[in-house]
Amino acid sequence: MVGIVVWKMSGYYALFILSGIESIGADVNEACALDGSRGFHKLFHVTLPMIMPTLTTVFVLATGLAFGIFTEPFLLTGGGPNLSTTSWQLEIYNTSFTRFQSGYGAAMAIANAVQIFITLRIINFFTDKLNRKFGY
Repeated sequence: MVGIVVWKMSGYYALFILSGIESIGADVNEACALDGSRGFHKLFHVTLPMIMPTLTTVFVLATGLAFGIFTEPFLLTGGGPNLSTTSWQLEIYNTSFTRFQSGYGAAMAIANAVQIFITLRIINFFTDKLNRKFGY
């Protein structure tokens, strides 16, 4: 399942990162060349700090996607043997529409939303600290 989701979304996130890299001005690259910065030094000290807001966006989007996986387990295994591939979304669906316990399914959906919110706030806290370190 992880391989399928990574394959499905890697191009989408690669476009974000590519646009971030291409937004680095030619003058910055020229200054790096004049200062003698090449290879990994340029990557870690110039490129990554300059695309940190883009990487933050990609990380938050990927985290949100990780909590919303429904299609892959539903279509491939239906939850798998002994519920081994059941996700939050699939369990909410099964509770609400298969077992017809819509109130319990709604409560699970609210708990899922709270969990996603708290997780994204924690991620935002740490990425904001990292972005402030690099001046964003």
